[in-house]
Amino acid sequence: MVGDLGGLAHQYATAANRARALYRIPTAPNAGKTLELFHASEPLTHGQTLAQGGAAVCKLGIEGLPGARTGHTAAYACCDQALPFPDLSFDRVILHRTLDELFCASRQRRVDFDPTGLFRQVARVLVPGGLVAGCIGNRSKLKSAIRWLGQPGSRASAAGPAAQLGVRRLRDALSDAGFQNMRLFTVLPDCDAPLKLVDTDRATSRAAFRHELQIARHAWSRSGYLARRVAVELGLYAQLEEAYFFWAYRPC
Repeated sequence: MVGDLGGLAHQYATAANRARALYRIPTAPNAGKTLELFHASEPLTHGQTLAQGGAAVCKLGIEGLPGARTGHTAAYACCDQALPFPDLSFDRVILHRTLDELFCASRQRRVDFDPTGLFRQVARVLVPGGLVAGCIGNRSKLKSAIRWLGQPGSRASAAGPAAQLGVRRLRDALSDAGFQNMRLFTVLPDCDAPLKLVDTDRATSRAAFRHELQIARHAWSRSGYLARRVAVELGLYAQLEEAYFFWAYRPC
């Protein structure tokens, strides 16, 4: 267990404010200037300053999909092109659900999305020691897999587990782009309304989920509780959660 966002002060009572607080955890209290790269969802930092350095936003498109600036978009780029910012411009880059959205959109358009190339551009605009942080859907999530198996062929190919960026590929892309010290957490209940982070280390995760299950024991029937307890002991409980949160650093 790393963080508990549920007990924060009143200014973090809304889901959006808790999500913004999520990205301050690895860099607080001195985050510097922030860049958020987004695709389909509204930028998390729109109209907000996460630190004294402020925040900039850039909409990402994919190859073969024309982009259009929106009212709050200061910049636009395709994910296979150079970001429209000078080298060493930012202390932190945020990718809130952006990777999954790019990955899914590229599959629908039958074009390639190379996360390594995007991370290399992120590294270029970060200062030495700068941070990239984001969240991705839990590709191995059991509930998603069950829904995916029941969908028609064309819909399944776009919305199923394969349309998300898996943890292994995420690690490889970050490493190939030169990032170091990656940390990965399960987010409870999800990245849009985070309350707690659970380290994905197996022993730490099992202990944390045992604790969470005990807290919510009254919400389950006896059979439901026992089934979840078995899932915890087998190390499968995290697969029922919605998303992962990650961060990694550009070497100094």
